[in-house]
Amino acid sequence: MAIRVHRFLPSRLPPPTNTQLTWLRGLWFVALALAVVLDIAGTVFVMRDVYRNDPQFHRLALTSEIENDGSVTVESIPDVAGAPVVPLLSRITAIDGKPVARDTPVWDLAERLKGKDGQVVALTIESPDGQSATHRIEVSPRYTAGRDATAPIGRDGRMTARMIISLLTCMTLIGCSVLLFLRRPQDPVALLFSFSFLLFAGAIDPPLNLWLATGMGDAFDVYTTLAWALLVIGIAAFPDGRFTPRVVRWVLVIAPLLAIPLAIDEIPTVINITVAFILPLFLLICHVIKYRRFPSGIERQQIKWAAFGFGSGLLLLTLAFVLVEALALETTTAPLSGLIVLVLFNAGFLAMAIGLLISLLRFRLWEADKVISRSAISAVVTLAVGIVWTLSMDFLKLGAEWVLGRESETAATLAGAILAAGIFAPTQALAMRWAKKRLAGDESRIQKLVGRLQVWRTTEMPEEIGVRTLSALSAAVHCNGAALLVDGPRGPQLLAARDIDHADDLDKPSYDPVADPRFPLTLPLEDEDGPIGQLLIGPRSDFNRYNAAQLEGLNEMTEPLAETLRASLKRAQQAESINVQMGSVEERLARLEQGGPRLSPT
Repeated sequence: MAIRVHRFLPSRLPPPTNTQLTWLRGLWFVALALAVVLDIAGTVFVMRDVYRNDPQFHRLALTSEIENDGSVTVESIPDVAGAPVVPLLSRITAIDGKPVARDTPVWDLAERLKGKDGQVVALTIESPDGQSATHRIEVSPRYTAGRDATAPIGRDGRMTARMIISLLTCMTLIGCSVLLFLRRPQDPVALLFSFSFLLFAGAIDPPLNLWLATGMGDAFDVYTTLAWALLVIGIAAFPDGRFTPRVVRWVLVIAPLLAIPLAIDEIPTVINITVAFILPLFLLICHVIKYRRFPSGIERQQIKWAAFGFGSGLLLLTLAFVLVEALALETTTAPLSGLIVLVLFNAGFLAMAIGLLISLLRFRLWEADKVISRSAISAVVTLAVGIVWTLSMDFLKLGAEWVLGRESETAATLAGAILAAGIFAPTQALAMRWAKKRLAGDESRIQKLVGRLQVWRTTEMPEEIGVRTLSALSAAVHCNGAALLVDGPRGPQLLAARDIDHADDLDKPSYDPVADPRFPLTLPLEDEDGPIGQLLIGPRSDFNRYNAAQLEGLNEMTEPLAETLRASLKRAQQAESINVQMGSVEERLARLEQGGPRLSPT
């Protein structure tokens, strides 16, 4: 039985063969073309819907909503004088006595609602409870004129922000998918994410409304749940395709099964949110296990960036859907609230795509500690201060009511403002400064090395100083190789090398470090007495350029290193001279003891 389970559920996703890659490549190009077409068509539809279809409903004091089956529901614009109250999810069943089919597309319905200013239109509207009523409504632009004038962001501004954010997210998902497929075509994890991002790029806003308006809501559900299943399997197998611990391989069965309720509209939204976004967060525990099993190096940084992207992305998506559910309970939804939800929704996909792209392409992986740790500490400190401040405000209100009576909200508010300005704001600033000091960057590590050099110059031999220096630099700037040359009687001589193939070549008299492609950085070691050698630094282990702080720290370290090496070399030469003299004295004494000829004093 164990053998069957092992064969049925592999512990590692195998890379695709050449034959499989051939048809996968064709399928990927189809998905890419579909995503691009859907984004373009969705953008055109949204623009036409906002500027052509919606105004026809607004001129009759109504707002429209496209349902999953392509049908259109309406409700009245709130707080409009002289207009009937139409409940949410109502449907127009007749216009001037002419019936309207349930599956009438929104563009056809908007065309039939057109009328001149002042014209009265008889609308037969069926409420969600099945009751029908005919309302005679005057066609007029006055229903939305006041709302647009008082809105914090006008319709054009909202549309501009919406299109920029949505299209940026779609382009990021498509760009990430293309880079993953081109750079890592035989990596099964990269292929899963590549297909998933292409599917999501063709399903989120703006293509989302196009799917619904064309009556393809069921196909849309299958399309998005497939993208979700690929994403979840990719998260479980990241970064090397292994399922760690082995029980996680059951995600190959569980993810497709959980995708079934996600495609059913009748499932409560709370359950969908839990399955789609909360449960995948527990897969990040697997990343913690993998992180501890990897040695300190590039793999750990990849896991950090991926976990940061997936974790923040899933949390943002959860928050967006929770806000949608909360706003749906209200009678009115402000346009600004909808824009906030849209920003959170798109930010979730951006976080996942960017975090994964940085991880798999190994772009600036070593900056993960600074970015992730400071972001996490900032969020925790802000949340803690907010909770304490809220509790303090409650106690202040209770105290003010007890001392001054129930009509003391102004005093409690004033005390809360003083408390926030005088205590909590400085406390938060101190906490952030402490976090910044504790999470100091590479420059602080190099400064510590400079301090150790002052100690080593009087206690350690040159070879030991070279080995310790290269080891410290490897941890500070994350180079994948380094070497230290010192000037000798016959030219530069190799003092120490770390992670360098064919290190003996560096000790040849004809060696030119500037022409060696293994070392993009060649730093001269020079103090007040002149040059003493060269420090050769290989590329970063993630193959990115050294940042400004690392370069500045290396340049500041060269002079103290030169002084330390000069002092240590001089001390080593003196010790060697003393050893030679002691050897000569011991040789003379040995000859005297053996009764040999008397040696001349000179």
